[in-house]
Amino acid sequence: MYMCVPNFCFIYPSDYGWIQSQTVSNLQGPPNQPRAMQVTNADRASLAISWNRPLRIVGSPVTGYIVEKRTAWTQVSKVSANELSCVADKLIEGTEYEFRITAVNEYGKGKALESDQTYMAKSPYSKFISRSQLVVS
Repeated sequence: MYMCVPNFCFIYPSDYGWIQSQTVSNLQGPPNQPRAMQVTNADRASLAISWNRPLRIVGSPVTGYIVEKRTAWTQVSKVSANELSCVADKLIEGTEYEFRITAVNEYGKGKALESDQTYMAKSPYSKFISRSQLVVS
């Protein structure tokens, strides 16, 4: 549950639940960056993406997340603030993708969390064999 004194508060997760700070000023703005993106479960046309909430929520609560992929940045999904994962589908097998996740609140988009590597959609059952490994009898 989100509770806040009028005008301003910090709310952040801890090992003991959500912690709320005291009123400081009337700060308004977009949310902080999501954390700890993980991309898993590759198959021919999709990848599973998950992340953690921003460490601190300033001013207004997160209302959702925008997940994008890049060969050219395009939206994969827009999910509610309660969802911390999605599936990027309709990918092209063998193509490398980067991903980014942006938290959104009533003031706009925060800074995007970008993947630090590329990910490829590929069949979990296929194994790449180089020409030098090929044996013809």
